[in-house]
Amino acid sequence: ETATSITLRREKGAAETILRNDIQEMTASSQSLMPDNMEAVISPPDLANVLAYLREAFGPAPPSKVVLFDDEPSFVDSLTEGGGKASLAPDDAFSGKASLAVTPPQRYSGQIPGWRYRIAESPGPGEFRYLRWAWKCRGGGGAMIELASSGAWPAPESPERRYYSGKNTTAWKAREVSADAPAEWTVVVVDLWKDCGELILTGIAPTAMGGEARFDRIELSRTVEDGQP
Repeated sequence: ETATSITLRREKGAAETILRNDIQEMTASSQSLMPDNMEAVISPPDLANVLAYLREAFGPAPPSKVVLFDDEPSFVDSLTEGGGKASLAPDDAFSGKASLAVTPPQRYSGQIPGWRYRIAESPGPGEFRYLRWAWKCRGGGGAMIELASSGAWPAPESPERRYYSGKNTTAWKAREVSADAPAEWTVVVVDLWKDCGELILTGIAPTAMGGEARFDRIELSRTVEDGQP
């Protein structure tokens, strides 16, 4: 799948590409292309050989989640813009050995090296739908996370791709996660596709409002179950 078309892989290596504009409706089938009761018509050794061949031909299954930040200094270094400061804070962590400490207003990058994560309704290999993170405020009035799609930030008047808890003191609209600033580590899971539609996640802006904010264990997942603690 791409943003504009769907390619169908058929038998004998044939492929057919259909523009999304020409598709009225698309649903996922619960029926596999594999023959019914295949396990009953071939022997267990033959079935094991089939699975071994598929593993060798296609490699291991892609991960159901990808960790964007959990102790990595390279992530902190990639946040090259903004009037605030970002650093690893080993004194307080939700996961691992350190958290990301951000001072107001924010540190950000719209194009983090290696980031090009497609957000989709029904994620395929290498695609995701849910974003999970932990955050807390250290004396501040609130915290926010802002996301860049294909290098672009959302418009100030749009709440899409912005999430906050506490008091939003910025000039940007955002989706409220909680009216209270998180005084202790709080885990948030959001459905990016439901909130924003399809996008290509390329950057992030951890934002502190009124005081230092901490962020930790930021990750993408394919299912909401994968995104739970």
